[in-house]
Formats: sequence, C-alpha cells, structure tokens
Amino acid sequence: MEKEVLVRDVYIYISSSWKVNYELEIRIGNHDEPNLKENSLCGKSFRFRGEAWRRVHCPVPLLGRFVTITRLVDNGNLMLCEVEVRQEGKLVINEIFRVEIAISQEDSAARTPNGRVI
Repeated sequence: MEKEVLVRDVYIYISSSWKVNYELEIRIGNHDEPNLKENSLCGKSFRFRGEAWRRVHCPVPLLGRFVTITRLVDNGNLMLCEVEVRQEGKLVINEIFRVEIAISQEDSAARTPNGRVI
C-alpha cells in the first residue's frame, strides 16, 4: 500500500472455488522483501477449501504497508481473483486481478500484475 494503515480485515476472492484446497497465512507490517516473514500474523493460518471468498479478521488491528498472502503447504500455484484490505470497515485497497501467482515457501510474496506486494 502507499502508506501505513491499520488493517483489520482482509477479504480473499477466488474464481474456481471447487478446485481450491489451500492452507494460507496473512502477514501485515512494514518489512519489505526479503524480510516479509518478520511482519505480524493476521490471526492464524487457515484452510481455504471449496469457498468462493473468505474474510480474515485480524484479532488486533495491524499497522503496515505490506500485506502478504502465503501458501504454507505445497509449493504449487496460488490463484486469486480479488483481495480487499479493510481498516475498521473502511476499504483501503481493492486489487482485482486474474493472474496465476507462483508461491514457494522461500518466496512468499504474492504480487499484483503491476508488481505490488499484496
């Protein structure tokens, strides 16, 4: 994001929910690559299976410029359709994209088509 915001919710949307079985985690903070894992966890890891969308609620609002979505198991691809980042009900960023994002356990940053880390 272009500035620090207090993130409360992250909404993830996908297009082919019947094929999906991801274990994901979301981190928010001010650390850029290669230190993205130093950013704080938004809640705990979760299973995204057979759903078209999921709201991830951070128990405590997290301050940061970077939101990373990491696939924890299997170094396969992560297909996202849209990601919304919300600050206490206010939409902060809404990235709509259809792109296959290669995710590995070492390189956990999901990027939008314009190269921004989400």
